[in-house]
Amino acid sequence: MVSKVSSVASQVRLVGYTGAFILALSLAACGKKDEAPVAAKVAAPAPVEITKDNQRLLIPMATGNTWTYDLEINASAQGQPARVTKSELKYTVNNTVAEGADGTKAILFVERDGEKTDEQVWFKDGSGIYQLALTMNRIPYEPKQPLIKFPVVADSELKWEGKGLTPAGTPGKIFSTYTTGAVEQVDTGAGPFNALAVRSESTFITKGRDQTGKEFDVQGKAESSTWYSPNVGIVRYRQTMELPGARTVITLRLRNYNVAK
Repeated sequence: MVSKVSSVASQVRLVGYTGAFILALSLAACGKKDEAPVAAKVAAPAPVEITKDNQRLLIPMATGNTWTYDLEINASAQGQPARVTKSELKYTVNNTVAEGADGTKAILFVERDGEKTDEQVWFKDGSGIYQLALTMNRIPYEPKQPLIKFPVVADSELKWEGKGLTPAGTPGKIFSTYTTGAVEQVDTGAGPFNALAVRSESTFITKGRDQTGKEFDVQGKAESSTWYSPNVGIVRYRQTMELPGARTVITLRLRNYNVAK
């Protein structure tokens, strides 16, 4: 989302969790000794193995699928105190079409606190899952930007460079290295999941303007971690993005979802 949440980052101009199902109960009554808080038990998530049969379902793209996330943006600039904003982010697969021999292209609508703010184009086929374009203007990635390459192999590395929307929310050149990790257990607002971890490190070059309106090159860097659960999708995401004098941390925590394969 991963640049997956670049459209959100662009709105602030620059996209670790708590167990949401832990319930502490303090019991106290007249004439009784206070008792220690009791934590409710949370069922462990089912074991997950990423195979050729389920790797394409790391992001289910059926029309009508929805995911709702808790979004937090922590932004700081020029030594000023960090500014933290929280909101709700909802992704909806608005339409899917078959493309190529075995491909599926999906148009996703993104709403922030109930207001549509973005459109994204995703694609998957036998070679992997990709982002094709972001923003309402559908700024393309050239070539298509990989999210996950197939077959999924732990500790594998992939390098990509191209043009598209940078983590700063503006077009530019991007140079990324993706590393596929292991299946890890993560906590979310929708409960714990066993999910495939994919991490990336990127540098990018985009344009800035000085006070006179003159353009100049700006170089930044970003690191992200994304966790994918088969038959669910992205369950957790974290991106740290740095520009000269500025730093932004974006986190997404899955709150609920409704998906078909």
